[in-house]
Amino acid sequence: MAKPYKLSKPFNVLDINSLVIYNEYQTWTYSSGSEVNAWPNHSSLSSNYNLSQSNKSFFPVEESGKLNFNNQSINGQLNYATQIDVTDFTLIMSINLNEAVSLTNEGLIGRGLNDLVKLYRGAGNKRINLRLEGNNYDENNLSIPYPTGDFILTITRDTSGNVLFYFDTTEVGDLTSNPQYDLRINQIGSGELSNVKYDGFINEVYLFNEVISAEERENVINFALNKL
Repeated sequence: MAKPYKLSKPFNVLDINSLVIYNEYQTWTYSSGSEVNAWPNHSSLSSNYNLSQSNKSFFPVEESGKLNFNNQSINGQLNYATQIDVTDFTLIMSINLNEAVSLTNEGLIGRGLNDLVKLYRGAGNKRINLRLEGNNYDENNLSIPYPTGDFILTITRDTSGNVLFYFDTTEVGDLTSNPQYDLRINQIGSGELSNVKYDGFINEVYLFNEVISAEERENVINFALNKL
């Protein structure tokens, strides 16, 4: 389906009350040149979830309007001002994986090595891992491989621990997790974390503290796709 991607009705993502994080496309700020050291949460939401980085070694770099976390030997990482812990959630991220390198165990978002969304688990292009408070949950046979180029990754988790994965608007996998464990988030990208360096681009982050409706989810995804 070509752009513009259809929305079901006039749509404003800020009208979804459970939205807590919205790091919006191209609203990051620069330290110098193309190096990025901050990325605010949307101004109508809490500044507790502004992203920043004080260590120049971990600055991601803007390239052609997108934010590259694979800019140097130590990969990019931005840190939230305050950690957020979520049990049931909808996480929607606009990303682009860098197929020019050998992708394996790509640590996209989380909290160190204890809480992590890990793409290309064990270099498998149909594997994804969700690590919650040190506990691993794997989907080892996604229905399709990871897309090349820009796409929207969505993860939903309900109060019973049931997890669904989507590439753009297509459901591609599922798993069951223990609902007593939260996903704790205090960073995007992986910095110098051992063996989980994230090699791609991150264009936007949306986090809702519930499983939003199917209509809302598809509208957010199409809203994000229309920006790319």
